[in-house]
Amino acid sequence: MPSHQSLPVPTTANSTPQIREYNDAVLYSCNQTHVSDAEKQRTLSIVDALGLRPFAMKDPDVAEQNGLAHISVIAKLSTGQGQVALNMPPSKKRKYVHHDSCPSCTPTQAPGLEYVLSASLYAASLLRRTYIELDNGVCELFNRDWEFSPHLRFACARPLAGCLLLNNQNGQVIIAKMMEPYGRTRLVDVHREPRVIRDAKEAVIDRQTVEELRDQCTNQTKARKGLDEILSLFSGTQASIKILGNLHLNNILEVLAQLLSPYITKANASVAAFVEKEFTPSP
Repeated sequence: MPSHQSLPVPTTANSTPQIREYNDAVLYSCNQTHVSDAEKQRTLSIVDALGLRPFAMKDPDVAEQNGLAHISVIAKLSTGQGQVALNMPPSKKRKYVHHDSCPSCTPTQAPGLEYVLSASLYAASLLRRTYIELDNGVCELFNRDWEFSPHLRFACARPLAGCLLLNNQNGQVIIAKMMEPYGRTRLVDVHREPRVIRDAKEAVIDRQTVEELRDQCTNQTKARKGLDEILSLFSGTQASIKILGNLHLNNILEVLAQLLSPYITKANASVAAFVEKEFTPSP
């Protein structure tokens, strides 16, 4: 019975060897495979900024070794007899090339954003702004602003528009495109909590509130006189009066609104100046 000889499997000269992925090859060539994720992201961003690409070659033990070079150099190496292969970056990776040749003219950004500013789809827009890291004092201000100045939280919403929320663990960033303060009145929040007064008994103003506001006013001011007029609407020991359908109260409130408007504008300006000072980087 004739024996069957096993035929060798043919190999093609064009077969592509298995090599490391793009990011893995960069980190291996820089000896950064065992560092933290944040350090890895910084290394990848620096390599992208320098225009370098990883290449793979086989050592005498047929083990893959990686290096970094410009793509034109890698092309020349690939034409030789050595086993050199180019690690192509993934198709979803996009890179923004910044053409500013003056390093001192480039604004200093907060640490940890190098990879985002170099590889993000919105890098061109992000590089137009300067980002600073919020310290504990500013974060504490945002968490306790309502305790000493309730209206301050609405002013703080403006500089936070466009901020970047960076996850130091994985390098992911969330862009806050806009900030919308939450409130319960039409003037503060267009998406306010829906609430309709269906019973006129609920819409009342109590005497104690008016008295407390009057005591906070300076003597002989128009605002204090207006609050005195409101107190005159309370009869005897009456604790509260209706707001809806109260023509006399409405007329007094209209006058008070005109008197208080300049003070509100001035207070808002002081708050805006305070917030701007807190967010201005120290020289």
